[in-house]
Amino acid sequence: MPRLPDDAPKPTILKKSIALLDALGTVAEPLRFTDLVNMAGLSKSSAHRILAMLVDENLVAFDERSRTFRLGFKPMSWALKTWNAFDLPLSADEEMRKLNRETDEHVVLAVLDEAEVVFIKKIESRAPLTMRHQIGDRAPAHCTALGKAILAFLPEPGRAALIAGMHLPKLTERTIADPAALIRELDTVRRQGYAVADREEQPEVRGIAAPILDFEGKVVGAINVWGHVFNVSREKLLGWAPLVIRAAENISRRLGHRP
Repeated sequence: MPRLPDDAPKPTILKKSIALLDALGTVAEPLRFTDLVNMAGLSKSSAHRILAMLVDENLVAFDERSRTFRLGFKPMSWALKTWNAFDLPLSADEEMRKLNRETDEHVVLAVLDEAEVVFIKKIESRAPLTMRHQIGDRAPAHCTALGKAILAFLPEPGRAALIAGMHLPKLTERTIADPAALIRELDTVRRQGYAVADREEQPEVRGIAAPILDFEGKVVGAINVWGHVFNVSREKLLGWAPLVIRAAENISRRLGHRP
């Protein structure tokens, strides 16, 4: 770790600055000085001096007319650049390619939109049979490994409400079309950390997926491997579970997730 110069601000000043910035970042409206000080837990004299520094550096903005403070544009710029750096397809690229090499099968990245998954990135296998789905295509969440991996990690009661309003078409004889059965399946997925769809959306396809979490621990997508039944047995598919989970965890770490 680099050593701070002798004239660097003391850690207490840094902590107080963070307390003020954190207080401003947790509310939607600008704050008056007294309210800001109370939220940050600082003395008025200390907060006044530090706020002057933060305003001077454009970390905090002060409105003379309303006598209120809000976050400045510099933190907003940092946040935007950081978020852009954590772009999901870009963050997933390395792990998707690695998973493709390890399994020699199709690897897909998807996000949830209401009751469907949307495919946002794919890497195809070298097999002569190509993927039916293209980038931007959708598939029902209840019968895909990607969809079940995301649904299983949604917070309650939002997940229950979403499932209650979902139409569950039975696309194959193996599709789970009963809400209660789907919830039981999702509970299993959450416990084991991965989801399987075995000929549930298409009669010739098996897939396995794991959820991707962001810096807040929220599920933002899923990654999966799938193949045709004549080439991928169920035992072979389940053997890929550690690889898929590892890939999802590594992508999650790139998005700032810390278990």
